[in-house]
Amino acid sequence: MTAGTTDIPNPIPKDRLVFYWTIIGAVLLVASVAQPIVSSQLVSIPPEELLAPMQEYMGDQPMPTEVTALFAGVFANIQFSLLFAAVKLVAGGTILYAARSLAGGADWAPRVLQGAALIGIAAFIGIGLYFAYSSIIIGGAMDVPLIMSLMMIVFGGVVAFFPARWLWRNSRSLGAL
Repeated sequence: MTAGTTDIPNPIPKDRLVFYWTIIGAVLLVASVAQPIVSSQLVSIPPEELLAPMQEYMGDQPMPTEVTALFAGVFANIQFSLLFAAVKLVAGGTILYAARSLAGGADWAPRVLQGAALIGIAAFIGIGLYFAYSSIIIGGAMDVPLIMSLMMIVFGGVVAFFPARWLWRNSRSLGAL
């Protein structure tokens, strides 16, 4: 092991890392365009109508305040879509530039991409924890059977674990360059 590198089994080759990060940057750029378009269609729909399928489950009873509070983030995402789109635009552009520079051998590019990977890992862990938390709150407030809440928690864990694990391996491979 030399200075500045880590000894990991089966690191991802540099050309694959460039390819993967190019895809991630491109997805963020597409999302920065798509999010305001989708949000512009959703902003005219009242939150009550967006939550109507859940309310039908309850027999048209009013939604518990705990449940509607959980969806505040979704409604904020719709309301502030241009701000979120701008963040994705900057992140996507930075990642694409760093991926291109990684292919060219720039020494700063792996650090930038490692930072992006760590932010992505934190985001996926946060998504998993939010999914688990909301499954418990919704399950308790709406009398959902415990097994259904547990299934949703496991689903949220799986959805969060695999991308976070991949980003961790990706980050370690970048450190080995």
